[in-house]
Amino acid sequence: MMQAPTDTRTLLLATDRQHTPLFEVDGADCRALVHSPHGGRSAIHPALARMGFTGQFREPRDRYQLGNGHRVYNPTLMRFHSPDRYSPFDRGGLNAYAYCGGDPVNHTDSSGRFIDGEQAGPLLTLFLHSGLLMNSVFSMFFTKMKGSLQLANGIAIAGSGISLAGGGTALGGEEGAQNLIYMGTMISGMVAHSRFAINTRGEYKKRQLKRNKPAETSAPPPTPTTPTPGQTSPPFDKLFPPKRASRTSIKSLPIFSGTRGGDVNGAGEQLRLTLKLLRDRGASQNV
Repeated sequence: MMQAPTDTRTLLLATDRQHTPLFEVDGADCRALVHSPHGGRSAIHPALARMGFTGQFREPRDRYQLGNGHRVYNPTLMRFHSPDRYSPFDRGGLNAYAYCGGDPVNHTDSSGRFIDGEQAGPLLTLFLHSGLLMNSVFSMFFTKMKGSLQLANGIAIAGSGISLAGGGTALGGEEGAQNLIYMGTMISGMVAHSRFAINTRGEYKKRQLKRNKPAETSAPPPTPTTPTPGQTSPPFDKLFPPKRASRTSIKSLPIFSGTRGGDVNGAGEQLRLTLKLLRDRGASQNV
């Protein structure tokens, strides 16, 4: 709902990527709105909408109270009416009255203090170094670090802390905060390269030790060989030595005669008696 000096009406606005109105539609009427790069409006096509350059509220004399009245911007003069208190050494630059550093096509300034989007840098710094700080702290408690790695991890924690302090002060508008961000980021970057070099060297040493270590292989069991013609095979006792050897004295045994001719039964009976006698002799000796 846009309010004109005399009446109230509803307008449909078509804007560009910086929210500057290009067309306004009032019922069946469609009017083109022309703005200069610095926001100056053409007097040939008067606008009914109070939303003007970069979506800011337009005063009746085409003035813009940026930052809720922090500074007044005059698009006809292409400059502010009051100087930037951050100039000349900080965001305002050398020209304390310039709008967006003289580049209104690619930048906007809705606060009257500095270019929109400059706070994205400190926010990105806070996000990045918060992750790096958490990674370094977890690595210190949950991994085994010794010597150079432990020292590098401590320096990384200090660098991330400096960057976080710089990012916080930059959001508050403090002067010189960007230097803290640069210093902390430089320290963290150098430590990251050092840790990578130390880890690479350690892995190289492990691989060298593993490569130079002799392979432990078990000797295969001996396989019996077949003697070639003209070669005498070793005795059976040397190839397969007995586990336990015992000496048993056997006395001469009488041989009973009585078999006649092919008397097989008589020979078998005599053999049976002989074996029985041998068994009895062996049993008596063991006792």
